[in-house]
Amino acid sequence: MEKTVTNTGFQRLVLIIAIIWYSLTAWYSIGYYHADEHYQIVEFSGIREGASTASDLAWEYQAKIRPALQPAICFAIFSVCRMFNLEDPYVKAFLLRLITGLFAMVMINCFAKSCNHLVAVKNRKLFFLLSFFTWFLPFLNVRFSSETWSGLLLLPVVAIAMKENRNWQQAGLSGLLLGLGFLFRFQMGIAAVAVFLWLIVVKKMPAGKLIVMVGGFLLVVAVGTLVDRWFYDSWVFTPWRYVKINLLEGVADTFGTAPWYYYLYYVFRFAFFPFGIVIILSFFVLVFKKPDSLLVWVILPFVVAHSCIPHKELRFLFPLVNLVPLMIFLAFQELPVNRMKGIVSKTGSLLLVVLLLVNITALVTASLKPADAGRMRITRMIHEIPGLDKYELITFNGSNPYQPWGLVARFYKEPALVFSDLQSAMAGDGAHLKPNMHVLLVVKKKDLRNPEIQATIARCGLSIKGQSIPALFEPFLTIYGGFPMEDILLFFSETQSFRANRL
Repeated sequence: MEKTVTNTGFQRLVLIIAIIWYSLTAWYSIGYYHADEHYQIVEFSGIREGASTASDLAWEYQAKIRPALQPAICFAIFSVCRMFNLEDPYVKAFLLRLITGLFAMVMINCFAKSCNHLVAVKNRKLFFLLSFFTWFLPFLNVRFSSETWSGLLLLPVVAIAMKENRNWQQAGLSGLLLGLGFLFRFQMGIAAVAVFLWLIVVKKMPAGKLIVMVGGFLLVVAVGTLVDRWFYDSWVFTPWRYVKINLLEGVADTFGTAPWYYYLYYVFRFAFFPFGIVIILSFFVLVFKKPDSLLVWVILPFVVAHSCIPHKELRFLFPLVNLVPLMIFLAFQELPVNRMKGIVSKTGSLLLVVLLLVNITALVTASLKPADAGRMRITRMIHEIPGLDKYELITFNGSNPYQPWGLVARFYKEPALVFSDLQSAMAGDGAHLKPNMHVLLVVKKKDLRNPEIQATIARCGLSIKGQSIPALFEPFLTIYGGFPMEDILLFFSETQSFRANRL
């Protein structure tokens, strides 16, 4: 094993830059990547604040299948905000992302330093840098989601497990962290079992320390059950209900199914070329060259288990993303580089430049654009308009940014704002426009060609004020593909002159 080189000055510089970059990402990445990030955490927390009722929430609340730990943390953070009179929903959501990003930097920093000795000396600076700045990591690591938090809690467990000597305190801490990861996302139970088995089979960990780990895990699960009791107002074991309803009763399949190999496609497609190929090849290199690696033992069963479940989503793999840089570097070290020296010397520099340029471009786009389709960017524009009780918001064909999936985002909804759909608002040549009220219009880009919308814009004297995804990012998103460019929302309001004449 090569002697460890700390490079503390370089690491400190990277960490400072990461703090700045992750904070910017937390600010600009407004909204949520997936509905569950908002509706099953932020909206769930509203039930304890009295801001929501059971009928307002997603079906999972009534089914009692979601762990209450993360909504409880959200409730606690918002309670502290209330103590300081911070009631703006966009500030509170930013704090959730900022706290997540800062937590991510602590976990990544500890993990990268702990695993530094596994990477060849000449590659350690690049490994440390990419542990923070592989293009998709800042965006994912500021998400206040179950996938992100469970994955971050896995990092110190992997780092501790790979130590040559683990003391009793570290064994207990690993069990506690695995239990917390499980409470954030039940699927992390697969990773927990994998770590336990690896320690038994490969590392021959003493039975006493294993018992301490299992005890720590079970203790946290027991505490989680108490939190669920407080949250749901009844005794319920949510892990079992989750398995029973989603898997045994097949409810998850009603949200769509895909073939077993689709996670390979997801990684190839959405990690972006050529990163997807590098990730897949790196994994298979480790499987065949280092089958006793903890990364293989954690990642392989996690992916196989998810591949066996018909309902598949890319986000289900997000708990593993922070292991990707280490996996790539360990796999590269297994390649016969010396025998390929001539080829590497001719193409390596060019390939490195291409990867660097692609990574920087994708990093800037993913980090600084609004999350998903940018709906909350539109609602924030509306939120910043003074006197919203004087405004009527007209939407068309599912363009209401406050209600994208049939559920109202009550956390963001403006109670003073009047909502109308285009057909009712403009019936009878605009006769149903509310008197003495200003008009706001939100439509999807694909519907801008609709003659009725064009007529409405002209009739109401509307001008465009912004769009959900800034135009600056559209070229890259077009290249990236898979993004519904035609679903970008356009936000219109009355011109000053038209407003003055109408009122």
